[in-house]
Amino acid sequence: MMEAITTFQALLVTELRKLRRSLVLLPLAIAPAVVLLDLLSFLTRNSSVPAAAAWPVLLIGIGMFYGGLLMPLAIGAIAGLACRSEHLAGGWRQAALLPTPRALQYLAKLLVVLGLVALLQVVTFGLAALAGGLLMASGGAIPWQLILGRMVAGWLLSVPIAALQLCLAVRLESFGAQMAIAAMLTIPGLIALHTRYAHYYFWDQPALAMSGAVGGQVVTPLLVAASAALVLIVGGFLYFVRRDVA
Repeated sequence: MMEAITTFQALLVTELRKLRRSLVLLPLAIAPAVVLLDLLSFLTRNSSVPAAAAWPVLLIGIGMFYGGLLMPLAIGAIAGLACRSEHLAGGWRQAALLPTPRALQYLAKLLVVLGLVALLQVVTFGLAALAGGLLMASGGAIPWQLILGRMVAGWLLSVPIAALQLCLAVRLESFGAQMAIAAMLTIPGLIALHTRYAHYYFWDQPALAMSGAVGGQVVTPLLVAASAALVLIVGGFLYFVRRDVA
């Protein structure tokens, strides 16, 4: 048991070292910049909103735009770039020759991707909410519990998206092909986002959670996200462990 833990820690360190030679942090810079630009437009359009209603209105705007469009695409970019080094110069073949179990390799890669998505949540949703709220609410009290709750909920409900994107990143050598699939899955999510069908599409769950649009239907999104996460994590795990590396 201790040997497995030590091996897993070493794999995590290796994965983090790979990130220094990749562009994986680029989505974490682009996404906040795009959200802040949209935030400026949002503040202009909603300048007449009373200060008392500023925070809920702001979180709806950020949650729908970021959660419905940018977050899924950013997760796809993070997963693809996190696997980029393995697709170059026979990286997957070298990983297959390591004495470490493939199961631990997959879990380390998944944990790193989820950690980067958590960081994405902080620098994008968290900072945009604070910046926009302070401007709209004119110095009112910051609803820390509301912001943190929706930020964490958005991250938890993004797990199935990250699991699917990681599986695609492992399978597809072309980064462009993976991002095209991510865009194809995002488009129907945008169409369904403002309808009752959004509760049944796991791609929309983070947006619903961050905007507070779940309403009284809390059980359905949780069941959809949990079921999708279980299937995709187990499926990605089995594919990674059993795949043949040429």
